[in-house]
Amino acid sequence: MEKGRHQSAGFGIRGWSIALGHGFAHLQDACDRALDWGFKRITQSAESTALKSEKSAKRSVATAKGAARGALRFVGWLGNAYYDRYHELKKRRSA
Repeated sequence: MEKGRHQSAGFGIRGWSIALGHGFAHLQDACDRALDWGFKRITQSAESTALKSEKSAKRSVATAKGAARGALRFVGWLGNAYYDRYHELKKRRSA
């Protein structure tokens, strides 16, 4: 067996630990993709809602909607920045 390679056959303790490690890696990747997708959708939702002109009879309702859009936009930008940097760091680490 080559140095640095894992034995994937067999169900000994090493086989189970490798299988679980791979499973956790796939789970982490799925969570990363789901969160990345969610942050992008939040940003898109906040920006598309901001483009619609809404006339409200009450000024406070319009102010609350504007604040909510701003908060969503902020969370979306935060998430996008996080995942951009996270992917950059993963690339550096694997290089």
